[in-house]
Amino acid sequence: MHQAISPETQRAHEQLNEQTEIFINHGGQIESVPSGVSGLPAGRPKVVWMNPHTAKPIHKR
Repeated sequence: MHQAISPETQRAHEQLNEQTEIFINHGGQIESVPSGVSGLPAGRPKVVWMNPHTAKPIHKR
């Protein structure tokens, strides 16, 4: 099953990839990215799920 990504989210991913590539191409290095770090602006509210559910594990064969 494939979940669609919104155009807004897709564009944000593309911008992040472009900025990361420019940074690395200019000699920058990424030492670490702490778990839980978000790319959302601090003032923007996060999505609150109205119908919470538990994800089912994916078993590859």
